[in-house]
Amino acid sequence: MKNLIYLVPTLSLVSCTSQQVEEKPNVIVILADDLGFGDVSAYGSTTIHTPNIDSLAHGGVCFTNGYATSATSTPSRYALMTGMYPWKNKDAKILPGDAPLIINENQFTLPKMMQQCGYVTGAIGKWHLGDDADGTGPLSQGFIWNVGGNRAGSPYSYFYPYCLPDKSKCHLGLEKGTPGEYLTDRLTDEAVSFIKSHKDAPFFLHLSHHAVHTALQAPASVVDKYKNKPVGKYHTNPVYAAMIEKLDDGVGKICRAIQEMGIEENTICLLYTSPS
Repeated sequence: MKNLIYLVPTLSLVSCTSQQVEEKPNVIVILADDLGFGDVSAYGSTTIHTPNIDSLAHGGVCFTNGYATSATSTPSRYALMTGMYPWKNKDAKILPGDAPLIINENQFTLPKMMQQCGYVTGAIGKWHLGDDADGTGPLSQGFIWNVGGNRAGSPYSYFYPYCLPDKSKCHLGLEKGTPGEYLTDRLTDEAVSFIKSHKDAPFFLHLSHHAVHTALQAPASVVDKYKNKPVGKYHTNPVYAAMIEKLDDGVGKICRAIQEMGIEENTICLLYTSPS
């Protein structure tokens, strides 16, 4: 898969021009949340093995000297969507759940640019910049497909039905599921569904995982696997390790889907290990 790129620190927003080539590559951005630099085996982990992420690293380009625009989630995501330094917007900071949208509705954004260039745009997973319920979510910023993206800065639960214990808040778009279903797996499946639905047209997919942000939760079978392994120098938490493994599984599933659909030569995959 020659067009896969691993770890990209920044994106610039530019307009489409008539001089651009007619064929447009599909673009997939996979965002992990709070994954550490040394948490994948491609970058030195000896306890947690991440063969699918490693495959992107070895088969693409690794950026080892890149920096997030902020050390916290909301302003960093603001920068990713707008191409702007968050310190230029005084409201681009850690925000409460009922905060207004910090991206002006008229502001040019990455998904708006991609739409302008003829792409079908999809957002799946963590948004943390507003909510479609009041016009501040992904659908107001250039995405035409949103699954699970709302104000939540951390998952209400990593397990179906993806709600707080009192059911007062749930992730929208994930209402149908099965007991025991895991959020990282579900978001991956939603991403594969989006890709299959739009494989014949250029698409831009922003898959933003909650993993490995707290609360630390993972399927018991994977956690048990790491409980029975020797702890490493830096990794001692079996739940955290299991969360990384499930994230890596998801990356592998998406790569295999791209190959099975025969679009790997025209698909660029960008993996950010963390927005902050």
